[in-house]
Amino acid sequence: HTEELVNKYSRLLQDQGDTYEKLIKKEAEKSVKEAISNERTLAAEKSAHMLEEVENKWKQRVEMELQHQNGILGKKMDQIIREEKKKIEENAAQERKHRLEKLQMLQKNIDHLEGILNRRAMSDNFSSTVHNISVAMFDLIERISDNRPLGSEINALKVAANDDPVISKALESFPERLTTVGIPTTQELEQRFETVYESCQKIALVPDQSGGMLEHALASIVAALSLNENVKISELKQKDDPEAVLARAKYYLEHDHNLEATVKEFDNLSYPIKETAADWLVVAKDRIQAEQILKFIRAHVASLALDAQNQHK
Repeated sequence: HTEELVNKYSRLLQDQGDTYEKLIKKEAEKSVKEAISNERTLAAEKSAHMLEEVENKWKQRVEMELQHQNGILGKKMDQIIREEKKKIEENAAQERKHRLEKLQMLQKNIDHLEGILNRRAMSDNFSSTVHNISVAMFDLIERISDNRPLGSEINALKVAANDDPVISKALESFPERLTTVGIPTTQELEQRFETVYESCQKIALVPDQSGGMLEHALASIVAALSLNENVKISELKQKDDPEAVLARAKYYLEHDHNLEATVKEFDNLSYPIKETAADWLVVAKDRIQAEQILKFIRAHVASLALDAQNQHK
């Protein structure tokens, strides 16, 4: 029994020993594992610290390199931007230049077209004015041969002339008689001339300008006998005496119907012969002046009409 008990206790001790051994082994393994784990933790922490240092250094180097590269890239970008900006500005300037040239060409074409239209409008207005002037002028030409006031016709021409300085000045030069009472026609002046001529011839043949009735009577007789119709104008031109001057004046008026030449001959006479024809001379000079002014206006209107015709070409 004791042996059994011993064996039992021995087995129990053996079991306990095994159990303790297992526990110790387990604890040892656990301790080793913990030690290994701690070593690993320390190693990991150390490695992490070292890694952090390396990483920080790497980051610093990377940042420095990035800064360096950024600097280089920034300079390159600035240069590229400047070049692109310059290129854009040059292109913009070139485009503005082309646009300006196109606008200038367009403006030139517009101005040219506007000039053509303005000239055409001015030409049309000018042609209309010239037409109105011509109508009024021919009306005055038709009426001036009559012995009557022509104030309305002259005023109509003045209005049609539209302040033309040449025509306005010419119209102002017309004898006042033409607008108020009229001027005798050339035919009427020729009819009156016979009486004027006879009176002047009698005065020219009186030897003494203060002669009496007998001298004037004799002068009338001599006047009737002298300078007949057979006297040639070539012979009369060689003489300067009053009788020859009067004869030339009569010849120019009756044969040539040259009122101006007749008046010119009378202007060569002296008092009292010239005084005898004074009234007739005033009217005759008004007639000559009126017709000369009208000829001048007609020539000016013809020039205006030619200008109007050239503008339409």
